[in-house]
Amino acid sequence: MSNDGVKKSKLNIQGMLCNGMRTPLGVSVKGCILRWIIAGEGKNIKQIQRWVQISEQENFEHLTYEGKSYSGETQWELKNVFQEKTKYYWRVRVQISHGEKAEWLDWSDYSFFETAMAGQESWEAQWIEANEEFYKDALEVSRGFWKKNIKKPEMDQGLRRPVYFHREWNLSEGWECGRVYITALGFYQLTVNDTKIGDYALAPDFTAYDKLVYYQTYDITPYLKNGKNSFDIILADGWYAGHAQGIPGMNYLYGERPALIMQAEIGYADGKMQKLCSDDTFEAYSGPFLYADLFMGEYLDMRQSLVPYGTVKKAYPKHILTPQEYEGIKVKTVLEARTVTKFSEGSFIADFGQVLAGREKITLENEAGQLIKIEHSEILNPDSGDLLEITQRFPFHDQTDYIYVTTDHYVYEPQFSFQGYRYIKISGLKGELNPGQCKSVVLETGLKDTSCFECSDGNINRLIQNAYWSQCGNMISIPTDCPQRERGGFTGDAQIFCSTAIWQQEVQGFFRRWLKQCRLEQLKRGQIPIVVPYTDAYRRSEPNPGWTSAGWGDAIIFAARDLYEGYGNINILEENYEAMEKWMAYVTACAEDSMPEQYYMDYKKRPFMKYLWNTGYHWGDWLMPGFSDEDGVAASKEITAALFYFREAKCMYQISEILGKEDRAAYYKDLTEKIRLAFHSVYITKDKRLLNELQGLYVMAIAFGMVQDDTKRIFERRLEALVKAADYHLATGFLSTPFLLDVLWDAGFHDTACKVLYQDTCPSWLYEVKMGATTIWENWEGIREDGSISTHSFNHYAFGCIADFIYRRIAGVKRLAPGFRKIMIYPEVTDRISCVSFSYDTLFGEIKVRWEKAEEGYQYWLSIPHGMEAVVKGNKEIKEIGSGEWVFTLK
Repeated sequence: MSNDGVKKSKLNIQGMLCNGMRTPLGVSVKGCILRWIIAGEGKNIKQIQRWVQISEQENFEHLTYEGKSYSGETQWELKNVFQEKTKYYWRVRVQISHGEKAEWLDWSDYSFFETAMAGQESWEAQWIEANEEFYKDALEVSRGFWKKNIKKPEMDQGLRRPVYFHREWNLSEGWECGRVYITALGFYQLTVNDTKIGDYALAPDFTAYDKLVYYQTYDITPYLKNGKNSFDIILADGWYAGHAQGIPGMNYLYGERPALIMQAEIGYADGKMQKLCSDDTFEAYSGPFLYADLFMGEYLDMRQSLVPYGTVKKAYPKHILTPQEYEGIKVKTVLEARTVTKFSEGSFIADFGQVLAGREKITLENEAGQLIKIEHSEILNPDSGDLLEITQRFPFHDQTDYIYVTTDHYVYEPQFSFQGYRYIKISGLKGELNPGQCKSVVLETGLKDTSCFECSDGNINRLIQNAYWSQCGNMISIPTDCPQRERGGFTGDAQIFCSTAIWQQEVQGFFRRWLKQCRLEQLKRGQIPIVVPYTDAYRRSEPNPGWTSAGWGDAIIFAARDLYEGYGNINILEENYEAMEKWMAYVTACAEDSMPEQYYMDYKKRPFMKYLWNTGYHWGDWLMPGFSDEDGVAASKEITAALFYFREAKCMYQISEILGKEDRAAYYKDLTEKIRLAFHSVYITKDKRLLNELQGLYVMAIAFGMVQDDTKRIFERRLEALVKAADYHLATGFLSTPFLLDVLWDAGFHDTACKVLYQDTCPSWLYEVKMGATTIWENWEGIREDGSISTHSFNHYAFGCIADFIYRRIAGVKRLAPGFRKIMIYPEVTDRISCVSFSYDTLFGEIKVRWEKAEEGYQYWLSIPHGMEAVVKGNKEIKEIGSGEWVFTLK
């Protein structure tokens, strides 16, 4: 048999996932995504047909659904075909081609999933809270923790103690299985017969609680027994009521008191169903937790015994209850302290060697009778060696846990909070502390890592690790700006980093879920706010109605487009298109209804104003080096907004074409050209320069396609001149930095691009590496040359967008078709690199690329998943290959 041939027995279907999970419970009846890969030996294998069957029976005798189509896609999205609370089995069969032959593979082994409730009519349980007496007593306790040295010390600072709910339930013999459907306004932790249920570290996820609340479904069969069963739930403030977001760390974002809803269902062999539904028969208690807050931390006093209170039913809406979509928050990994240093008597500082988001896990030995204090920080004070907390000027960001210990051996780990830190300070100890006693539990949404990169340059490797760790620290339920200070779902940061995130982890479901939040939070005029969910932490301080900005609210367009390109799922574009159109209507109205004052009497330029979005609140090319925040906004916002209007219209033209919306495509194509003409007439001088000559503005004008031909070439030369004048330092902000090196490289300024990439003085990526960074900083001078520390975040993923360039230009893997069905392999930026090993897990399987420099070209070792094609280039030669293992050299 030839190398291009394949034996049928060597190929099979593997990697079967539903919504990115193996056998999930609680899948929405509205639909799900099924995925698989073709595994086994062979070359040039393509999928040409796919066949999916779904049944309530393992033998598939009666089918719930059957679909068959000619397609190379290895994912299948289903909508509105399921019944509630039903276990479904599914299997896949595909027809493949290899060479001129085609054959059907055998059916895959079956996998399964189980659906959740159909809707609010299925909820017999009631929302419940602890009664008024509980909160009257809790208020007196919480007042003891309130701060006195703030502007309004009389304000309600929250910090109410968590509620302990308890309910006993008797089961008769003959039961077979048990499910529980549960969620909270706040955080909950459920135990059944003293066993914690589920592997979520924090639940439910952060959502716009007034519009949507996710509930979770658990299999409790292994934990039940005949006779008496105990259900215990601890309920904490979480994102709903606690200090959870923004500056200064506002609380009561959605409500003042957390609430619980839970429905357990036990099935018997004879078909009967027994239900336990939350109501006012549940007992409520106060307990050892005096408070548990996302920003402030937790206070656990083990001397406290349970004190009984009553429970009340609440008429909170049930239509907002939605089955968990994709993975929740889980433990990513556990790190042991690198060092533990004695700071003072009874006080130690543990260094984990990595900035992270998570919580400590401390083994306390012989500390009975001690009140232990645990503080967190990303950085140490260079003078004192003590923690240096960048949130010290924010009154409700204590990031401090307290535990009063009553036993000689106790392992403490917070349950309802997390912090952003590298160092912890443990005070109040009687004895000594060693690294083995100090661990960090790293938290993140349960995202699968999808790439691995290593090259011959250690600094580039560290930079990639920094981008990865910042992604991990800012993907806890929603994409956030930083895990220690604001924790806001900033739309600008998300749209900047989305394409990089796609490389590093499986984020299709994660971002798709967040875009759903964007649609829910979209305002009447079409604005997508700067943060999603749009909580009172930002709503109360908005500078204008519906706080938004160019480069932020348009995440509804750009993030959706990036997800489509990365995963090939056209449904992502379809489900967001209406919201995209609403956003564009808002932007168009802004452009048509107002203009900057200086153009009121400029009769030559005024006619173009209706095609320029250049008024209102904008953040511009945020955080440009060399500018204060305010000056940077003032210098860049007008032209930046006009450029983003052009980019939005151009992207909408492309999306409309993909979706077959010909009329809308024609409209956006025409709008794009009108914006281009207006921009050239207003912002480009006669000698073809920008009115405001900033690196970032030139970058965006070139990258977005605003300028072409001779004008483009003049812009490229002017950009290079600005970079050289800055001694090969970047001077770009949030919105332009993702495009800087690509623009320089594609313009032929290879040496300049490399000098910017490898620059190691501030501002630059490798300056951060040189200064010991383990994540991406918010500001390039987080640690200055003289060792002084800025007050910015040390875990802010936006500038980590450089990883996208490294994967495409140094590893050399470029996407030629949506979903990576076809790729190009061609390492370009290799002046200081001799070899690279890179892998990326696509929907088709894992791409593996290893290359070393050879005489006049590259030696390649490649593995291409079945269903994919690759164009491989050397400096002079080119080779087209299909799936399989390949080794060759190209000049």
